[in-house]
Amino acid sequence: MGTWDVGPFDNDTAADWCGGLQDAAAGERTALLRRALDRVVADDSEWRALWEESDYWPQAQAVVTSLRGDLAGPAPERR
Repeated sequence: MGTWDVGPFDNDTAADWCGGLQDAAAGERTALLRRALDRVVADDSEWRALWEESDYWPQAQAVVTSLRGDLAGPAPERR
């Protein structure tokens, strides 16, 4: 059965991506997150085009930039 709704994880594509992230080896997860963020702000991104047409593009861009910076640092040690 397919899933679709307006929430961020209420569709098949998002659910599949989250499943892939969960199934990925711990050392691969940061790269998956970085690629996802890069796609969000890419020149050909549908999301970027929508945000640029709204008043929220600067805020969205700041959040993605901040998250990318957080992911650039060393991974926290697991205990």
